[in-house]
Amino acid sequence: MGRADDVVKVAGNRIATAEVECALVSYEAVVEAAVIGKPHPTAGEQIKTFVIFKQGEQGSPDPIKRLQDIVLQELEKIAVPREIEIVPSLPKTRSGKIRRRVLKAKELG
Repeated sequence: MGRADDVVKVAGNRIATAEVECALVSYEAVVEAAVIGKPHPTAGEQIKTFVIFKQGEQGSPDPIKRLQDIVLQELEKIAVPREIEIVPSLPKTRSGKIRRRVLKAKELG
């Protein structure tokens, strides 16, 4: 069955969180990224990302727009995150995996 948080269903399209994360990390100023699905009233879910930039870097003057453009170039329009939050760290397990459930629980209250 796999992990339930590995796929986000946006407007009937299944998008792997790893694909979006790889696209975001391809930007030289990004160290790590995590993707979650957030409820959306009409599309089912929307993509929200949490990004860690290299210390002292945020790349272009508008890093959020730049990250969305990178995802659009590498994937399709439906995979572009609607929300991007810049964070100092991400919750991880002892083995170093990102705990998306914690991010989602914190986001949804």
